[in-house]
Amino acid sequence: IAACVLIGYYAYDHLKVNKFRDAWAIAFLELEKQVGKLSSAVSGFESGLDRIVFEGETPKRIVRPPDIVLKVDKEKRIRVLRGSARKLVKLRQFGIERIGRQPRYTVLQYAGRNYLTKFSGRRTTPKMELWEIDLVKEISVSQDLNKDSIVYLITRQGKLIYTNNILVTADSITGRPLVQEFINVPVRQGQIKFLNKTPEGEEVFYGFYSEVPDTNLILFAETPEGVFVTKILEIAQKFSVPVAIIIIVVLVVLQLSLRGVSRPIRELVGLASEISKGNFNVRSESRSFGEINTLSFALSHMAESLVSRDESIRELMSQQAEKVR
Repeated sequence: IAACVLIGYYAYDHLKVNKFRDAWAIAFLELEKQVGKLSSAVSGFESGLDRIVFEGETPKRIVRPPDIVLKVDKEKRIRVLRGSARKLVKLRQFGIERIGRQPRYTVLQYAGRNYLTKFSGRRTTPKMELWEIDLVKEISVSQDLNKDSIVYLITRQGKLIYTNNILVTADSITGRPLVQEFINVPVRQGQIKFLNKTPEGEEVFYGFYSEVPDTNLILFAETPEGVFVTKILEIAQKFSVPVAIIIIVVLVVLQLSLRGVSRPIRELVGLASEISKGNFNVRSESRSFGEINTLSFALSHMAESLVSRDESIRELMSQQAEKVR
């Protein structure tokens, strides 16, 4: 029984560790799948801005003009060349401090809307062309992460594009532990375990983040530890059934084997008790094996010897009595 319990505990602990790693890896793969969808959505949107269509056999080029066109001067002031963006005065309003090397697809946020932005011209005085893009629709398609995790998409400029949790706001986004990890260790992908404050108190979370390739977007996902633990407990419940069956089988086998040993021993104890009372006519009927069989034969042989000895003594006493007469 102790061996079964130890083996079961070791197996469960080993299973728990492996399943925890598997769940962590699966969650990260789900995040990567969502990142791939976002990357495809952005590149597909950009490809649709300038495309060739055929009317019969005649090719026709269709170009979608930008919704907003801006010009940045040396003082980083903005001049609107096209579109409605009267409140734009400084480049800082986009969260950009300086014009540096921009990724292929840059998503900027203005007035609650997201724009795919292209920079052209000189780096010191660039022209910015903006097309409105709906990224929220692309994230909402997948429920793999949204079901159990806190998911949010931000830009490198610190603008919140999307979140599925009302506790994640544009003002609090930079203070989240997972975002702080990305700021301190700016790698393309990462995952950490951390304590997060919830309305119920502090809770352990597993966090994942990944950059969307060729963009300034980063997707974050925070999954409570309880989600992983629940899945492991479900597996443990399934695992406990065969372990319980094994223990029951072991108990039955032990009971049968012990009964095969204890019954002949009880018979031998009764035989020894009768012999000690002077009843030498008892014999063992046990048909066991090994040492128990040897002991049974020895006790029966001893009883027969005692009977023979008593008969010899009585015969000797009878002979002596005859001589005395």
